[in-house]
Amino acid sequence: STPLHCTKTPSMSLISHTATILFTILLCSLIFHSHAYYLNETASTYYNIDYSAVIESPTAWNPETARSDQFAQCVCNLHPNICDAFCCCDPDCTNEQKDLFKDSAGNELCLLPTYRYVNSMKCVSQTEVTFSNLPPGLASEIASQNGLFCVYYDQSPVTGNTQYYDAVSDLTSESDVTSTVVTAMQISYPKKMDFSQVFDATTTTQTSTTGYRLGNKIPIATYVSSTTVLPQNYLSVSGPGFSAECNTFGQFGTFQERIHPARSCVQKITNLADACASGGALNMLTYYDSLYIARTSVGGTSMLSYVPIEVRSGSESSNATYSTSGGTFSCSSAVKKLTYILSYSDTTNAITKAEILVETQTVSTSTAPSTSAPLYVEQEFSLIFDDASNSGLVNNTLQSRSGNPGYVLGSVVKAGRVETQDSLTAVQERINGLQVYSGSLCTDQVLVDVGFGEDLISSCKLTLTQAELEALCTQIRDDSSSEVPFISHTQLDDRLGRYGNAQSINSSDWIQIYSSARPSPTWTSADASCSNIGATLKMNIVIARSGSVVNEQWEVIGAHREQLTTTWKFDTTLGTTNDFYLQWRVNFVHLPSQERGQKLYPVPTLLPQLPNDVFYPFNLVFGAAPAQSIPVALLVALLSAGMIIVS
Repeated sequence: STPLHCTKTPSMSLISHTATILFTILLCSLIFHSHAYYLNETASTYYNIDYSAVIESPTAWNPETARSDQFAQCVCNLHPNICDAFCCCDPDCTNEQKDLFKDSAGNELCLLPTYRYVNSMKCVSQTEVTFSNLPPGLASEIASQNGLFCVYYDQSPVTGNTQYYDAVSDLTSESDVTSTVVTAMQISYPKKMDFSQVFDATTTTQTSTTGYRLGNKIPIATYVSSTTVLPQNYLSVSGPGFSAECNTFGQFGTFQERIHPARSCVQKITNLADACASGGALNMLTYYDSLYIARTSVGGTSMLSYVPIEVRSGSESSNATYSTSGGTFSCSSAVKKLTYILSYSDTTNAITKAEILVETQTVSTSTAPSTSAPLYVEQEFSLIFDDASNSGLVNNTLQSRSGNPGYVLGSVVKAGRVETQDSLTAVQERINGLQVYSGSLCTDQVLVDVGFGEDLISSCKLTLTQAELEALCTQIRDDSSSEVPFISHTQLDDRLGRYGNAQSINSSDWIQIYSSARPSPTWTSADASCSNIGATLKMNIVIARSGSVVNEQWEVIGAHREQLTTTWKFDTTLGTTNDFYLQWRVNFVHLPSQERGQKLYPVPTLLPQLPNDVFYPFNLVFGAAPAQSIPVALLVALLSAGMIIVS
């Protein structure tokens, strides 16, 4: 069957009407390639809650907190309890690690600690600038790493003070959210943080004899002798190719650039015995046996320069076994999920340990797979980095932020559900964030993640007999707790993270998702139809800017979901089964009037004004006061009197 058309685009409701818009519509298959996950709802879908750390009586969020110079002062710190590469303001980084954030000449290669609004900064080649003569409110800097002279909007041109966006309160009811969505008229497009101007991109290709630099590929080798290895290119992590089938070289692993969350793909099996044997896609030996990871980015041929890949303690460790019995072909202990975990030194960034964490499954079929009739097996692969203490791992997964604090465009929208234990209330966070179903068959349980600021339409289909359609319709009608399959699953979570750094232990970090009442369907036997069935789940997420106008931080202030209805009618002329379609729509809505930057304008003058540099290259001198524009009449009078000093 043909997958349904699906788009995932930057929110049209987030795009300024004054901007030139360039966006790409992605088909479902492309989203599937980069963000697809096969879901089996288990405890591992959510991070564990450490109730000993839960805040018993959390302080309610005060929007005025964002209107402070102390707010959002380390936006590059995106992983708790672990040092983020080149994030010099990260408190988890030791002095030894910060010493590594330098080039060969000793220049610091630090990421910006604050987000500088891209539209507020203009840069030209440093060689084209003779001198700067900037009015109040503008500042300049020389980006020595790439030879740029940049001028950016810094403060109020009148008061000289930092300008902040208006404090925005949470939308605390369904009516608040829905009315905000209805009245939203003009939307601005949130900018993704861009670190490209912070340091020369060529530094990421430099190798280090003591460890790794950010972005270095991970050399691997195979065993030759107790003292020698044979280099074998770089570590690659299997992932989906253009047809969603697993590609062994799906993505090269690069130091501290996490492939997270895990990526799922479909393994095409034409010979189950071969796939189950060592070297086959279903055997864990294929992914680690006799393979070694380089301690540093240099690699080499010496065994001392490498660490072996080992099976992590607590992981399933049995190798796959092929068997046939009673007309059934089986592969037990086949790889279902596999994660590479690379631990590295706090002081040198050298890799100290390489492990795999494996979850297995039994794959069986009553028909021997062949080239003409292959067997498709779902697998999931990931790569994570952690310091030697594994302090950044939760559920053997690297817990990450979607911003610090404000969301980064395209990052995972934090989602979870309220849980209580004794008198403590926390939010159990979903590891992969907010997700919806996609693909062809809903029963394939393929999920795509929702990126912050990216509107999404996704769908899948149910194949039902007439009897199954009637049973589903009447069950939902008669049982108030029943829901349309799969639509119900995506309503399990009832909270979204206010900011990208929301913590599960602090319930005030989360925004409630309000839901409209579920529609009640009606079954009509005469034409075999189920009317008023909620087959589309629409979710509106209201977002706003906060913080200073040059270090804007995006937050979620409200969310609402509702089921849109349609009529499913069974057509017997199409056969004994019919296809019925489910759809998910996620819209990001932003009301500009809720986040106006405070701007103070001077009292207008009666006479026209001239710019500061009207007499360039001469400067107007007004004592210690900042240069200001002066009325034409006064300027002429002063010139006539010879009272202006020029230099």
